Amino acid sequence: MGVSVFNCVSNALDMLKFSSENLLGTAGHPLDYIVVHWNSGHEVLCYLQYLQDQHAYPKSGSKIHLVPYTTDDTIGFVPNLRKMINHGFDEGFKLNDYCGLVNTDQAFAPGWLANMVPHLDPDKLIIARMVESGRMPSSHETHDFGDTTHEAFKLEDFVRWAGDNGKSTTTAISRGIGMPYFLHSRQWDRHGPWDCIASTEGTGAPDQRFFWSMRDAGVPWIRVENAITYHVGAVERTKPNNIAFEQLPYEGLA
Repeated sequence: MGVSVFNCVSNALDMLKFSSENLLGTAGHPLDYIVVHWNSGHEVLCYLQYLQDQHAYPKSGSKIHLVPYTTDDTIGFVPNLRKMINHGFDEGFKLNDYCGLVNTDQAFAPGWLANMVPHLDPDKLIIARMVESGRMPSSHETHDFGDTTHEAFKLEDFVRWAGDNGKSTTTAISRGIGMPYFLHSRQWDRHGPWDCIASTEGTGAPDQRFFWSMRDAGVPWIRVENAITYHVGAVERTKPNNIAFEQLPYEGLA
């Protein structure tokens, strides 16, 4: 079954290297890995080209795609971030019926994608089980395995914890979206794209409004308990080039 996974980056090179290599090396199932890059500097672009040219994991059958995002100068940083995510979904659905989003500050336990694929369903939202660092408010279980770079991440501890805690079951949930999550293109056509309106009291953040629209339409949210990922809960620490940086508000997942 074909699946697309996309990641968005500006200049967080160390996190991008770790998340990309960890994601591709542990998936256990072929994927189309899309990196949407936004005004990235020379080092990031060189690394992305290297990743694509060397085809870092050819035995996995995965393919790497580089997609630029062009700044919309009529809107601010956060709306551009939302439009970049929409761009990633659009590109992912050009390649496959299923598409999911990951972040540069994530790590992935062995077999995370292979464990999710059997549960993919056009009429459901399929969600990974996500553990967070606990450094930001979270509705998820927390355990701090360090920052997601090769030097700082406690990889052996994370793999051991995932192996001890993963279960071959699924759980129906109604909140607490984990990443990656996979939806079918028909759900994107019905409920996408993310709107670019800022968070407002009582209405939720754009990601929340997107997920709530699926839930309100009767789309089940299903979490795969042995598809485990780790999320630091950090925003990219460097700003995109040539755009005014605004402080990102905390926007909790649905």
